[in-house]
Amino acid sequence: MTKQMARTVHTTSAVAAGIAALLSPIPLGDEIVFVPMYGWLARRMARSHGLGWMATPWRAMARTTFNGLVARGTINLAVSRPLNGGGGRLFGFGEFIMHTDCTITVSLGKASM
Repeated sequence: MTKQMARTVHTTSAVAAGIAALLSPIPLGDEIVFVPMYGWLARRMARSHGLGWMATPWRAMARTTFNGLVARGTINLAVSRPLNGGGGRLFGFGEFIMHTDCTITVSLGKASM
C-alpha cells in the first residue's frame, strides 16, 4: 500500500468513527452513510492501482463492505435497545461498534494491496 493510500485509509477510518459517534442515536443511520463513503474509498483504491471504473473489483469490495455493515448493524441493533424496558443501555458497546467501522475500512485497504 502506498503512503498516499495508507493516509486515505486512515483518514477514512477516522471519519467513519466520527460519523458513528455523531449518528449513533439514529438506528442504522450511520450504516446508510457508510455505503457511499466506502464506495468512494473503493474507487480511490482502484484508481491508485490504475484501474478504470469497469476494471474495479466491485463485487469483492461490495461483499466485504456488505458483510461488515450487516455485522455492525446487527450488533448495533442488538445492544442499543434499552435494557428491561428501562432507559439503560449496555455500557461500552458504542466504542466497540465504532471500532468495527475502522475494521471495515482497514479490511478494504488491505484488500487493495
